Amino acid sequence: MTEEIWNNQQYRELTISWNQAMCSRFENVFSQLREQESMTEQDLSDRVFKHSLDLMHKWYQEPSPLEGLSNAEFISRIDDLKELISLAATMSVYGEMIVPDLVIKSLEKFGDNSMDALVREIMRADFEASNAESEFDLPDYFDDVMIVMGGSTRDENKKSEDCGIPACAGKNAAKATVSAGPAEDGSDPAADTVSDTGAESDPGTATDAISASVEIDYAACESQASQRVAASFLTMIANPAAAIYIPLIVEKLAATNMPDTVIQEAAAQFLSGASYSSPAWLMEWLSETLISREDLTDHPVIYLVMYAVASAQHKGAKSGVLTLLQRTFDYMSDKAIGAGCLASFGDQRAIAFLKSWLHLNQNQIDEKTWHGFAMAIRRLGGRVDPAEHPNRFH
Repeated sequence: MTEEIWNNQQYRELTISWNQAMCSRFENVFSQLREQESMTEQDLSDRVFKHSLDLMHKWYQEPSPLEGLSNAEFISRIDDLKELISLAATMSVYGEMIVPDLVIKSLEKFGDNSMDALVREIMRADFEASNAESEFDLPDYFDDVMIVMGGSTRDENKKSEDCGIPACAGKNAAKATVSAGPAEDGSDPAADTVSDTGAESDPGTATDAISASVEIDYAACESQASQRVAASFLTMIANPAAAIYIPLIVEKLAATNMPDTVIQEAAAQFLSGASYSSPAWLMEWLSETLISREDLTDHPVIYLVMYAVASAQHKGAKSGVLTLLQRTFDYMSDKAIGAGCLASFGDQRAIAFLKSWLHLNQNQIDEKTWHGFAMAIRRLGGRVDPAEHPNRFH
C-alpha cells in the first residue's frame, strides 16, 4: 500500500473535524447519562444511537476544508473513485477507523468497481501485527469493535444477541454509535436535526476541550497505516454482497503469522457479515483444514471462521453444522473460545457436550476458562450444578 492513498492534506483536515464531532463532543452525552438512574441497556443504546445521528448530521452542515462548502457538499462533490478511496483511507488512518456514511454511499454508487477497489487495498496491506511484542487475547476481539455500515443482515433476534465471547457480555449497548445509514431516502443528509439530549456544552469551554482531546499523533497513525486502512475497509464491505471475496481474506489471514489486533477485529465483522446467508465455503474450508492443517490450532483464523459459521443462517437440519463446530472445538487450543462459539450457534444439544468436557477437565483449567464454559452452558439454557464442581464454589 503506497503512502499516497492516505496522504492528502484536505482529507486530513476533514478527518480532524470528523474526530471532533464524533469523539470529543460525544463525551457530553455520557456525562449526562451518568446522572440518570434506572436506565436499561436498551435505553442507553437508544440514546447513544440518537445522539450519534444528531452529531453526524450537524457535522455535515459544518464548514469543510474547501471554503464555501459544507462537509456534506465537500464529500458529495467527489465523483472520482480513486479520490473516494483516498478519502476513506485518510479517515481510516487518522481517525478512529470510522468512515462517515456519506463517503460509503458515494462509494456504493460505483457498484462492484468500488468493492473491487476496496478489496485490492485490503489485499495489498500487511496483516502482520505491527508490534511483535504485543499480546492479543482472543476473548477480547469485540471489545472495541465499531460497526460503520447500515443495518445488519441478521434477523431482529440475532441483532440483540451477545457475540458469545465472555468479554462481550453487556458491552453491545454502547457500540451502536455510527451504525446507521444517512437520512431516509429522499431527504437531505445535511438537513438539520434537533437533539433532545440536552448534551451540548458551553461553546467556549467545549472548543478548548475538543482541541486538546483530538490531537492526532500522526507518527503513530502512519506507523499502522496499512493495518488501519485494511481493517476499516474490511468493516465497510462486511455484508453478503462481499461473499465472493471471503476466500481471499481467509487465505491471507491463514498465511499471516499473527494478524494485527485491528485486522482480527475487522475480520470477525467481515466474515460474519459476508457469510451470514451463505456459509458453505467457510464450512468446507474449516472441514478440510481440521484434517490437513496441524499448524493452525492456536491461530486466530480458526476462531474467526468458527464464529462466522456459528453465527450464520443455516437452512434445514443443523446436525452437520453442530458436528463441524464440535470437531473444531476439539481441534482448537483455546477451548473457552470454542465454547462461546457453540453457545452462539444456539443448539441445546451442545450443552451435554460442553458439560462433559468441563467435568473431565475442571481441575486442569484456569478460572477464566471455567467461567467461559459456565457462561456458554447457561446461554444455551443449561445449568452448572455446584455439586459437580465443588472446587469452584468454595
